[in-house]
Amino acid sequence: MADNGAIGKMVEQSAQSRFSSDPDVTGSGIANVISGIVKAGELLPAWWSRQRDIDISRFLLQSDHMQSAGYKVTTKLTSIKPRVEPRDSNIKSSIALADEFNTILYENWELGEGWQVGFAKDLEQFFFRDNGFFREITGDGPKDGPIVGMPTGSISLDSFRCTRTSSPEFPVIYHDTDGQRYKFHKTRVMFASQAPSPIATMNGVGRCWITRAINTAQNIADILVYKQEKLGSRPARQMLIGRGITAEQLFDAIFDAEESMDNKGLRLYAKTIAIGSQSADVGVDRIDLASVPDGFDERTSIELGMFAIALAIGIPPRDLWPASTTGATKADAETQHISGSAGYQAILDLFAFLIGGSPLGSKQNIMGKFLPRSLKLVFDFIDDEQDARVAQNSSIRAATREKDLADGVVTIRVAREQALKASDISQAQFEELELTDSRLPDGGSVLNLFLSVDPGMQRLLSISTANPLDIEANIENADFILEQIKEAILLAQLQSVNASTSRLKSQAKQAVRALTELERLYRPVEAPIDGEPPQPDDTTNPVAEENAVIQEEKAHGLLERDIIYFAPLDAQRANYRQANKSDMLNGEQCTACRFNERDTICSLFNFNFTRGFTCDRFEDRTTSATLRRQSVRIRR
Repeated sequence: MADNGAIGKMVEQSAQSRFSSDPDVTGSGIANVISGIVKAGELLPAWWSRQRDIDISRFLLQSDHMQSAGYKVTTKLTSIKPRVEPRDSNIKSSIALADEFNTILYENWELGEGWQVGFAKDLEQFFFRDNGFFREITGDGPKDGPIVGMPTGSISLDSFRCTRTSSPEFPVIYHDTDGQRYKFHKTRVMFASQAPSPIATMNGVGRCWITRAINTAQNIADILVYKQEKLGSRPARQMLIGRGITAEQLFDAIFDAEESMDNKGLRLYAKTIAIGSQSADVGVDRIDLASVPDGFDERTSIELGMFAIALAIGIPPRDLWPASTTGATKADAETQHISGSAGYQAILDLFAFLIGGSPLGSKQNIMGKFLPRSLKLVFDFIDDEQDARVAQNSSIRAATREKDLADGVVTIRVAREQALKASDISQAQFEELELTDSRLPDGGSVLNLFLSVDPGMQRLLSISTANPLDIEANIENADFILEQIKEAILLAQLQSVNASTSRLKSQAKQAVRALTELERLYRPVEAPIDGEPPQPDDTTNPVAEENAVIQEEKAHGLLERDIIYFAPLDAQRANYRQANKSDMLNGEQCTACRFNERDTICSLFNFNFTRGFTCDRFEDRTTSATLRRQSVRIRR
């Protein structure tokens, strides 16, 4: 048993007198209450009373199959290791706090016996007591008041001695072995029952595993008792009776036969008892004393009983009893296994919720009984068959989304929303992918953040200009604005690295992306070298992609006039137009479309860029294709 100095403190903080320095050694306590063992088959008191839970514990000692089933499920669940994790792995203080609570869970739990021992005690009461299980949480502060500071450990409580109340502040009263009663504050106790009753006066008392399968367990126990009575006491197998004998002669014959078998050392096997008669009416009657009831099949009865017991707890029957049914397909077995495994997961989810709070995150404002709001409890539940089914379904959905994207049925954002809804990606992954494409979680552009009224975001996006999105108005100060953007990016990156909360880190990442997008809009386009047309900004060749379309449109006379509309905030072309404005107004050669004849004004560069630009004669089809690659062309 581990003892790092915290065990003694936990004992001092506990309200249970059984941890007194002067323990009672007279043998009094709950052991005397249930010291008598009753025979299997005894009827239980009506639901619910404390005596019913006591009688359930007595009956359990006589039901080998029920005990074995409970032990099998308990060993499986206790073998699944829990782990305390931070809700936000980017916060260093939460990571350190999670490590501290992992130590408490594995070393200080149940007075140093560890998680596995304490969890097994909880499961036994959870499975076999209608009142459920109860667990005390130790910590500083008054024992009848809330815990002050962090909890230091947890100790199991005997549910026989716990009474539920209707008080939200003090939900449990504990009847201690010293005869005193202690009320537990809600921060100092965790408890739960199976199938809790909706009846208000029951205060959450439920119907445990054995209650839901009591008749089945009783039937199996009766079968075992019947076999013991038939085999364990040397019963007579049959009697051969000659006609015409008296009752006294019959009893004398049985007594003589028993004495003869004792002398021969027969302990379990009994010989046939024969009784003769001197009557003239000769005849022999054979009476069978060892036959079973008509239609009785022990194997079938026990198999069906174990299946019903497995159904009562919601686990696969194969986990309790070897499969012997013929005719079932592999698909049937997989379906039964997957549906049955939900019982294990439900139990683990319940304990994870009680200890660590809502799995949806701290923003749900639901704290666990033991862990602080920044932490959660997870179980490494491994089910290969279920994992394979989940992976297969995920692969099918991914292939469907890929096909829809290729066919243009959905956009990349819609595909990501579908993946998020199907839990193929997490909310954090969805937001990260959208941010990569310069979009916010709601689908809006990251540039919308410059219009935010949030003080934190305004501080991160602070630029010395009235409206940084008004590119045309600020184009003359582009160099100054670009320097400010660089400084703002550095500050946002610094906050992203050192943020103390996930909200601040996410806010900083969004600010960095918004500033980067704004920087792209203010960045001027480099002038063409040696009179060459502007090249595309990636490694693709748009000419090869567009030539076939151009030739087809030319054959149908669709290239007589093109109107190309740019996006309203295409600052790169706006900068280029501003730089070449004077040359174009003077009738110089247009450097964008390579129009070979002089014109009064090159209509390619219409300065009202929100409407777009027009050009009557595109002689250079390469440039035309390049420009059309990032725009929307409307024919007329």
